[in-house]
Amino acid sequence: MVDVGGAVSTDTGGARSVFDHVPLMAALPGGVRDELWGRARVRTGEAGETLVMQGDPTGLLHVLLMGEATSTCVAVTGRRVVTARWLAPSVIDKVTMFAESRHPASVALDTLAMWCTIPFVAVREAVSANPAAQGHALAKVAAAARLARTSFIDVAIRSSAARLARWLVMTTDLGVPITVPSPQERLALQLGMTRVTLNRLLHDLVARGMIEVEGSTVSVVDPGRLRDLAGF
Repeated sequence: MVDVGGAVSTDTGGARSVFDHVPLMAALPGGVRDELWGRARVRTGEAGETLVMQGDPTGLLHVLLMGEATSTCVAVTGRRVVTARWLAPSVIDKVTMFAESRHPASVALDTLAMWCTIPFVAVREAVSANPAAQGHALAKVAAAARLARTSFIDVAIRSSAARLARWLVMTTDLGVPITVPSPQERLALQLGMTRVTLNRLLHDLVARGMIEVEGSTVSVVDPGRLRDLAGF
């Protein structure tokens, strides 16, 4: 990990511009963003690097400025489950900002990335001083909490086939191409299953005429039956 400081500099390139467009920060007045950026420590890291460990004390807000990251936790069964994925620009594990205790999951980089950390106390002071920003922040935290709850419910009560079908349907609804990431373990962890199970289910959906797979690209052939399998 390389620490390149916290002020605007040639080392951070367009990091400040990205910071201003992070949804949580965009709602704050420019002067407040200036103050928070002055408190930030900007860092870069390689794929596979761990940002926080499950059980570590909280206290810093992690803002992803470039790259991708994934959080995972170990269930009581010993299985590792993906709890969230982030694409820059975004705030990682924003729920802990208002419930400071310990990180409920570990966070690791999926790609080369740049991020910054800001003390929680500084962010909370900035948000609480701006009623509009406070409502915006609470809405973002609530949305993140709902998404995390949905992920845990999926793993607890839905079959592996239903979880894969839900992911395929929801990705299709976003209007983006469906690509199975490489290695497949990343998606398997996200869906709470093994790579072998994921591969078997993809082949099964192809055999049943619901999808077609070419390389890493998936095309939905029968969206109605896939939605039925997903439980929508």
